[in-house]
Amino acid sequence: MEADSESPAPTLPKTPAGDTRLDTAELRRRIAQADRALAGEFWSGADIDALVAERARFIDAFLAEIWQHWFERNDNLALLAVGGYGRGELHPHSDIDLLILAKKPSAVQDDIAAFVRLLWDLKLDIGHSVRTLADCKREAARDVVVYTTMMERRRLVGSHLLTAKLDKVLARKSIWPRKRFFRAKQDEQIERHRQYDNVDYDLEPNLKGSPGGLRDIQTILWITQHDHQSQELDELVEAGFLTPLEARWLTEGRRFLWRVRFGLHLIAERKEDRLLFDYQRELAVRFGYRDTDAQLGVEQFMHDYYRHVLLLREVNDILLQHFDEAILRAGERPRNCSTSPACSTTSARGAAATIPNSGPTMSCASAAGTACPSRTLPKSNGRYGSTTGSARTGRSPSSLAIPSRRIIGLEGRPAEREGHAAHSARAQSACERRRAWHVRFGSPQVSRRTAEGIARNANCARPQQSARGHSGMETT
Repeated sequence: MEADSESPAPTLPKTPAGDTRLDTAELRRRIAQADRALAGEFWSGADIDALVAERARFIDAFLAEIWQHWFERNDNLALLAVGGYGRGELHPHSDIDLLILAKKPSAVQDDIAAFVRLLWDLKLDIGHSVRTLADCKREAARDVVVYTTMMERRRLVGSHLLTAKLDKVLARKSIWPRKRFFRAKQDEQIERHRQYDNVDYDLEPNLKGSPGGLRDIQTILWITQHDHQSQELDELVEAGFLTPLEARWLTEGRRFLWRVRFGLHLIAERKEDRLLFDYQRELAVRFGYRDTDAQLGVEQFMHDYYRHVLLLREVNDILLQHFDEAILRAGERPRNCSTSPACSTTSARGAAATIPNSGPTMSCASAAGTACPSRTLPKSNGRYGSTTGSARTGRSPSSLAIPSRRIIGLEGRPAEREGHAAHSARAQSACERRRAWHVRFGSPQVSRRTAEGIARNANCARPQQSARGHSGMETT
């Protein structure tokens, strides 16, 4: 993948005749000037998608110009952006992850060291690795994190031939077969959620790592890119794995979290993903939230944050269940089920829950939450597991049964989705999270709407409003 060639390249400062050194102070001034311009646009309400892409384009051009100072005529090297930077997404203090691909690193190690040292002197948040093609293949096969990082590579400058060879090496599915890759990313997310106690309503959440955060969105997109070489949500909708509403939740949720993270980096003046109390107050004011008789401005801000995060985690769960069926369990037949006009499952509290469905359904006899299938998923074609039509619309041929359920969104409107009946326990824990959230942060209106959904879904008691201190914490 190539860097955007249309972005204007910054002009490097001139140095006296015969002096090959670069003027570090002038380079810093240019970076600071660009950062101030982006910050001004951000606080003026500019589109966040455009801002993160604009900063990535500026750094692209800046690095390409500096690279030419040392390696202009060297065809045995290439500079690639990887990770989040490779996706073309850069927040004010995001890591700028670079891969220096070299045919013989030892021949140019002094120049590479000088190049990297200059970037550090410029106070750029650089993360870099220097590898040969053989190194890339070995490390990618050894570590799924390294493989995922290189999967999102973009050539910035340097040898086209080396870059093409790397593309060919990493295109081999034998490095990380689809089942192994899916399991690795699934386990990675489980471990990450465990580090945050599996709670997405933490009072000082981590925008990136907490459940429902940016990393959950990226996990979905990594799996789709590995399986289909694309991160386009529209293709997930076409394949039947997402409804248009869920795709909108993902898009709006990511945009909201990006805006919060961009602002957080600016006010912290460093890389910071923890939404601490002091930052919550300042961001709420900056984003225009105002105190009312019913709710503080900071409570309104955090209310919006948790609304997006809960929806993002819900969609993440749904998609991972679909991928589990399409990738890991393709061709399997459900067990212990018989035809029935409704799908009965057992909730975490032991009470049977009947879930109505518009299509043909089945009933599961297992009280332990055995998968309760109701609709069919088409046979795998090596992409999303579908051949024709959509499992959601009922147009697909019958080959693999998957469950159906109803979930009430935070807007209070039912949205039909498909997934395992084992999700009943997950829905119950989501209910408990929402109840705790509304005790801390919910407004009476939203609490009432969500309580309706909770009553229909998981038989949870309606949350009670309590006196709240800062950010809606309970007080006695």
